[in-house]
Amino acid sequence: MSSSLRPHLIREVMNDLLERHDGDAMVYLGLSGREPFQVFASFVPHNVGIECDEDERNLIIVIADEPFAHYVQTDLAASDESLSMMSRFTRVLKLIAPVEDEMPEIPVSKSVLENTTDLILFNIEDYVIPIVWALKKFSHLRSLTIYGGFPELRHNIGNFKLPQGLVCLELEDVITTKYNFPLPEVVKFRVSAYPTQIRPFRSFPQVKNLHLDMSVDKVKLEFIKLLPTILKCFPNVEAPTINLTSKHDSADDDIPLLNEVYQFFETADFHAKVKIDYQEKVYVDANSNRFNDLKNLGFEANVVYADLSIVKAFPKVHLTHSVELIIAQDLSRYVSYGYYSGQYGVRWDENDAYLDYGDSGSEYDPF
Repeated sequence: MSSSLRPHLIREVMNDLLERHDGDAMVYLGLSGREPFQVFASFVPHNVGIECDEDERNLIIVIADEPFAHYVQTDLAASDESLSMMSRFTRVLKLIAPVEDEMPEIPVSKSVLENTTDLILFNIEDYVIPIVWALKKFSHLRSLTIYGGFPELRHNIGNFKLPQGLVCLELEDVITTKYNFPLPEVVKFRVSAYPTQIRPFRSFPQVKNLHLDMSVDKVKLEFIKLLPTILKCFPNVEAPTINLTSKHDSADDDIPLLNEVYQFFETADFHAKVKIDYQEKVYVDANSNRFNDLKNLGFEANVVYADLSIVKAFPKVHLTHSVELIIAQDLSRYVSYGYYSGQYGVRWDENDAYLDYGDSGSEYDPF
């Protein structure tokens, strides 16, 4: 039976089925007619990928429209028949490394190997992911994402050229390697810990687009001061971007530290204009004065996003800094502190917690 829905409605239904993790229904819809199949064939490459190890393969939900593919840690339920149908159109492949030093033959078809443009290599603990093996196996890579350390950073990989984009965690290993590691033009580093020994530095003039995605407990001034030196490893990057996220308990030195960071940015010797997006979550006591402290620094409350934010333009840094204050009644109960309109207050009863909005008497129930 042929579908009578218009293509944009078919796409909406396809997206709804994706959100329900129903891969079989997506295939059934795609095979219901010519137009549904055309939508299916264009929808799958940007939203569905394959995850596999030595023994099995599964469908996963992905986001492949960014410069780099990202996988969502959720499987897409599907039968073997539906998996085979979708795999004809997938472009994202996530491989989980085995114990052996060499990757085995993976359980995917030749068409998957030929069609893969975004490869995600995922290792567990100290398992090895050989980069050269990946470059030999996949000839049409647009981007390579590496989760975990890879010892081949410490070895010359010869004449192999990396794909256009590379995502990896090993910022410290890359910029201190004694080998001339051939980074591509587009590089993203996902960093979850502060580098420890990052001197001497190498230079990577071939990199044109650089993004640092950092997630730490609390920002350290020592590392902030190191950023200009790190970015100078990439002298031809004209507009580097940094996403910085932190989550920590409130401390007495928070505001003085923030002032020091701002003062450093005022005179920081970056070789190019840097865009920094700093998102911070701070756990505070119910009687904390942090809200007013931030307001005094120029932060403005954002009711929609439940945070306070400030935008500051320094000579070499464009900074967007948002702070979400979270009040803890006890370790198991949190209430967002960012919602604010006029006078504010927090009220708990025995069952729930509320934010009171001034004289209006309106309430926001965060639970």
